[in-house]
Amino acid sequence: DCEVLTMPWYLILKAIVDYLKIAKVADCIKMGYPEAESNGMDKDGYTVVYVGRSHETNRNIYHGGEGTVTLEVGAYVNDNGKDFDTGYEKLSALESKVQEQIEEWASQDMPVKEIEIMEVQIDETAGNPYIARPTLGSFMALTAKWSKRTL
Repeated sequence: DCEVLTMPWYLILKAIVDYLKIAKVADCIKMGYPEAESNGMDKDGYTVVYVGRSHETNRNIYHGGEGTVTLEVGAYVNDNGKDFDTGYEKLSALESKVQEQIEEWASQDMPVKEIEIMEVQIDETAGNPYIARPTLGSFMALTAKWSKRTL
């Protein structure tokens, strides 16, 4: 029998997606990079959040290992309003809910049982210029530093 080792990026990604689902931050929450338009975005006010893998850096394998994982969090809203005011207000509210839940997740004692999360930060948030109205969206770059050394 071989022990199945799970990469830290997947452990962190799955834990965040599960936490956002429990918190019900959006109408649709998915792992990966689905097209927002294909997830019910034809309904006014509908919201979608996805979390996908970006990259890992600073991987140190000494004594169990440690490193940094970067994930992308996408937030999308559908707004059939005539101007951007209501859409941006809805997008801002969704981003705020997502960020609050990520902060709550990160402040737990051992949010991922297999590894210790040392630090979590949102490096940047940017609008998505590749999506067309009535859908508005943004990306957040989320970085988590992890360690197995202290376990």
